Amino acid sequence: MATHRPSPAQRAKAAIARIRRRYTHRASRRPPEQPRPNPVRIAVLEHDLLGIPPQPGTAAALAIALRRVATCIEHQPVDVTALTDPAPNAVCSGCGQHLLHTDGQWRPAAIPASSTRTGDSR
Repeated sequence: MATHRPSPAQRAKAAIARIRRRYTHRASRRPPEQPRPNPVRIAVLEHDLLGIPPQPGTAAALAIALRRVATCIEHQPVDVTALTDPAPNAVCSGCGQHLLHTDGQWRPAAIPASSTRTGDSR
């Protein structure tokens, strides 16, 4: 009776499967990494909610100062486009700046301060 001998490709697949079983088993023993607190976000929340000013010269003080002048290092757009708007627009969740989507990028919009969402005639 002839014995079946696996091909080199089948032997390679079996070897890879053994290696994967060995290392995935080890990886599953590690506990998941706990999220670490963000001291800058905590300081900004203390300022916003409790009115506690951050220490001068810290990253939290810089974040609050940048928010006051309506600029941030990198805008984080939240889409607020209405059905009647001619182009996609958003508001930055970090600084509150109005943004327009042009040329594949979100760019700051020049919207007069007197215009409002309910009564503007764009």
